Amino acid sequence: MLQRRHLRWFFLLILPLSAPLNVAAQVFISEFMASNLTSNRDEDGEYTDWIELYNAGGAAVDLNGWSLTDNPQYLRKWVFPAVTIGAGKFMLVFASGKDRRNPAYQLHTNFQLRADGEYLALTAADGVTIVHEYEDYPPQIEDVSYGFKQMSSAFNVIGPGAPARAYVPIDGFLGLTWTAVGFNDSSWISGEASMGFERASGFQGLFDIDLNAAMYNVNCSAYMRVPFFLANGASVSTVRLRMKYDDGFVAYLNGVRIMSKNAPAAIAHNSCATTIHQDSQAVIFEEWEMGVDAGVLRDGANVLAIHGMNYPVTSSDFLIVPELDAVVAGAMDTSAAYYLNEPTPGSINSSSGHLAVSPAPVFSHESGVYTGNFSLVLFSPAPGSVIRYTRSWSASSPPESWSVYSTPLSITQNTIVRACVYAPNAVPSRIVTQAYTRLDSTAAGFTSNLPLVVVNTFGVGIPQDPRVPGFMQVFTADGERTALNSVPQFQSVIGIKQRGSSSAGFPKKQFSIELWDEHGQDYNASILGLPRESDWILYGPYSDKALMRNVLAYGFSNEIGTYACRTRFVEAYLKTTAGPLTSADYVGVYVFMEKLKRDEDRIDVAKLLPSQNTSPEVTGGYILKVDRLDPGDAGFSTARGTQFCYVFPKEVAITPAQKAYIRGYLDTFEAALYSANFTDPATGYAAYVDVDSFIDHFLLTELAKNIDGYRLSTFFYKDREGKLASGPIWDFNLSFGNANYAEGWITSGWYLDQSGGAAHWWKRMRQDPEFLQKTIDRWTAISRKQLATSAMLARVDAWADLLLESQARNFVRWQILGVYVWPNWYVAPTWQAELNWMKDWMSGRAAWISGNYLEAPTLSHNGGIVPAGFKFTISTPAGASYYTLDGSDPRLRGGGIAPSAILYSGAITVNNNTLVRVRAKQSTRWSGIIEATYVVNPPPLTVTEIMYHPREPVPPSPYRDNDFEFIEIHNKSAAPYDLSGARFTDGIEFTFPEGMVLEAGAYGVIVKNIAAFTSRYGWSGDIILGQYTGFLSNRGERIQFVGPLNEPILDFVYNDYWYPETDGSGYSLVLVDPATAPNFFSDPETWRASTAIDGSPGQRDPDSVQPGGWQMPGDANQDARLDISDAVGLLRLLFAGGSLVPPCDGPSLNQGGTLVLLDMNGDGKVDLADPVYLLAYLFAHGPAHVLGTTRVKIEGCPDIVW
Repeated sequence: MLQRRHLRWFFLLILPLSAPLNVAAQVFISEFMASNLTSNRDEDGEYTDWIELYNAGGAAVDLNGWSLTDNPQYLRKWVFPAVTIGAGKFMLVFASGKDRRNPAYQLHTNFQLRADGEYLALTAADGVTIVHEYEDYPPQIEDVSYGFKQMSSAFNVIGPGAPARAYVPIDGFLGLTWTAVGFNDSSWISGEASMGFERASGFQGLFDIDLNAAMYNVNCSAYMRVPFFLANGASVSTVRLRMKYDDGFVAYLNGVRIMSKNAPAAIAHNSCATTIHQDSQAVIFEEWEMGVDAGVLRDGANVLAIHGMNYPVTSSDFLIVPELDAVVAGAMDTSAAYYLNEPTPGSINSSSGHLAVSPAPVFSHESGVYTGNFSLVLFSPAPGSVIRYTRSWSASSPPESWSVYSTPLSITQNTIVRACVYAPNAVPSRIVTQAYTRLDSTAAGFTSNLPLVVVNTFGVGIPQDPRVPGFMQVFTADGERTALNSVPQFQSVIGIKQRGSSSAGFPKKQFSIELWDEHGQDYNASILGLPRESDWILYGPYSDKALMRNVLAYGFSNEIGTYACRTRFVEAYLKTTAGPLTSADYVGVYVFMEKLKRDEDRIDVAKLLPSQNTSPEVTGGYILKVDRLDPGDAGFSTARGTQFCYVFPKEVAITPAQKAYIRGYLDTFEAALYSANFTDPATGYAAYVDVDSFIDHFLLTELAKNIDGYRLSTFFYKDREGKLASGPIWDFNLSFGNANYAEGWITSGWYLDQSGGAAHWWKRMRQDPEFLQKTIDRWTAISRKQLATSAMLARVDAWADLLLESQARNFVRWQILGVYVWPNWYVAPTWQAELNWMKDWMSGRAAWISGNYLEAPTLSHNGGIVPAGFKFTISTPAGASYYTLDGSDPRLRGGGIAPSAILYSGAITVNNNTLVRVRAKQSTRWSGIIEATYVVNPPPLTVTEIMYHPREPVPPSPYRDNDFEFIEIHNKSAAPYDLSGARFTDGIEFTFPEGMVLEAGAYGVIVKNIAAFTSRYGWSGDIILGQYTGFLSNRGERIQFVGPLNEPILDFVYNDYWYPETDGSGYSLVLVDPATAPNFFSDPETWRASTAIDGSPGQRDPDSVQPGGWQMPGDANQDARLDISDAVGLLRLLFAGGSLVPPCDGPSLNQGGTLVLLDMNGDGKVDLADPVYLLAYLFAHGPAHVLGTTRVKIEGCPDIVW
């Protein structure tokens, strides 16, 4: 596929493009962009595809009921709401997939545009008439629009010396009334259209209205009104605004907002800009062209209103200088579509463009590591091309300013090379970046048992802010060891900066890394087997001389089923100076790990957009933290004074309505928490928070005695229509005894009693006897299993084995063993001594926590499969034991003894499947609960298939991808099995109803959404056993399946990184062998990806299927549909002189899968008769392809059709 795509781009240079259909319509698609990386943001601040319509007629057109589509089979794929496009006006629609149709806001289609070319059409309200279409637009290039050229004329309406008035507001009384034409500004300061102040040097002479006295250290904001006159406002299609500004602004035209830069999401009378606009840039005019809706501009008096914003309020200078041109649209050339020289979304199109795209440059050497000098050759397959290149990174530096390539480049040291091709009569190519790491003899032979990370900034130091460009290479073992002198497993341009607060003073620095594309925009990728994302952290343990405290804590959290960031130990090299990479650039053992952020594979909450300000959308998702504020942030406090930082949405992006909602929610929660009936589960604190998450956070913080706990680095999140949850845990380097203050070295004492921040929440909850008992129960469960002392110490030993080699190199680089580093309590002479002391501390801490609670009973047998008549006993360390055999709790809410509870007096005999639940009781104290299920007759059930992350539905569809989730179960026995009361209790929740039977050997599914499932699979009846609540996590989670008496059927964890094709690409996880024992279900080898897309719900997944890929017979251009473009594509394949590659295997059209796919008439060969045959089928009611008109498997072809 990749080779065909590249050749298709080259093909654009050697054959003329077919012109679009003649545009006789009044309204048509005048311009679109299918690969928007940096050109235009939507209201959510995202760069999404866009489509521009233009009304070339003399009258307005009502678009209500019209539609846009990217599929000729679904002409009404996205339907316009009641909107009108004025005569000579433009309308912008974002092709984002967000499906928004509110006429009062930006419009968004329910589909996105494909950059490699597809169908695009505008259809009239009758749903049949195609007003304008691009039958198969050509491949698109990043940030280049495609459409029709247009002439225009412009005239200046606001220039140097234009009269203006300015005002520094003292309150918010004016609102936005001051932006309207008729506002009385006679009391404002008058002067020329330029305002500012300068307390040092730089802006003198650039402004007329001096606002120093009114603004400096008083208000960041100032208002300016500039009147202008138009003889014919309706004739103006667009305006060009030019601004010199320091530091931000919002511009209004007759009260309508038209442009903003560095402005916060919520604008107030005293708003500051969100960031500094450097003085060197502020004195240069920046220009934007914007479309103007009908009726905005008037005949006669008009006004441009500017809300200027400084940053910060103590800044020594400020500047706002506007100019404005009115632009009148000329005729649009619709004879051919072009790659336009300048994208102009919603405004007059560029007057120049090209019919083709230059092919990307080819490098003689790929990015990687090298031990010797070499000559780098750049070339282009397009004759007459000019290649421009640079040996430095600058996402803002235009390629036209780069050097012209003429001779090979000598690569003698660490170098980054970026190149772009300028072919004759073509748009410049995409930029290609390669980076070369030169190893000297001291580094070339380096190997490790860990992965290696190399970061190179090519002579630039790494500051706290902003990010600087660099290049990262990740090496993994090819065999037992990882060699630095090998091919990187992953490499990318990155933006990197230092991170950390107290750790910022350490010589071993911590780094925040963002993956960057060619334009400096972030993108997602999987690194070291971790789920795809753009943001990562390179954490360097320093004061933690065990090197593993953070990794241990995050691992313990994940092991008990509570998400914490995933980690990988690595050894790192950091190059910030010139010259080759040497052993001196080695910086020791680091942890490559996930950054906490909103993501379906990290903190999985809904994406809250600026436009979502009412219920239910405004209810989530939010991520907050108790921590030090980031520079420029103010955070917020609850009514009771609990202080928070905004994490998501960020403080500069969150809207006033969203701020009000989340603060109001927290205020309501705190009011309930401190109310007289705070223990009431329906009206108290439990109605507002996920209690289990608060218990886990408490136990993890206290087990490690994290000195930052509760008061710093303490995260909370709230999903849409969900409760407030505590977590994930973060920043545990000052834990497990590694602190010489706040009694951090002492194994006893609740740290909660010494901490601030949000600690008071837990203190109050712990006054609820039920919260305390739940905490005891949870500690009892995890301290006997995942966090048993033996298990924790075994984890330390396992990491120690892994780090044994690398720690020695780390402590040669950082010679701190035996040396005090803040805030060490224990200073050991060796790494092993550090580990031994930490292990002793962990043992003592766990024992102290357990000593606070009445010890739970012990069963002589922990349950499982037993014969009829089996006997077990209960040992009680203190007090008496009470047990039940009906699944109920021996303890009543409030602390009483349940009526079903039995006082233990002797051995218990088991004759049937039995669930025993037991607690010890001493006076008013209860121990944690212990339970076990004794299975005389094991349920013959297993889980055989999991569709945890289905593919997206084909639009139009009322369903989302997770609506198609399912879990398949199988009755392994030769007899029907009564499912009554069996249930899934973790991951999802579902209880099989009374009387439900699964036949012998049968398969059945429980599904997320029955309607969605049947729409995709068409099956119902006995196959669908029910609809569950909750969702299967896309990143992997625990699944627990038990019988009606809690008989353990399965308890396992799946992960998305086992088989990436099951993570959203349409394939399910399938059990390899239905006879697999339950204790192997958490092993990736137990599973495989389904044989076919969409899995095989309700039946045994076949071990193999018919070879080949799914294809639409006759689909020559591989766009998954059959239309005229396939006839054209086949003609090109036949007569393009061998420059195109056949779609399937085989070197020619008459071999392999290509012959089967393209032999329309079944005569055993592909020739001119086949496109003629196809055209007859499409337009003259001729016969279809000999293979039919639905998808088929063709050996040697790729999967194209779902």
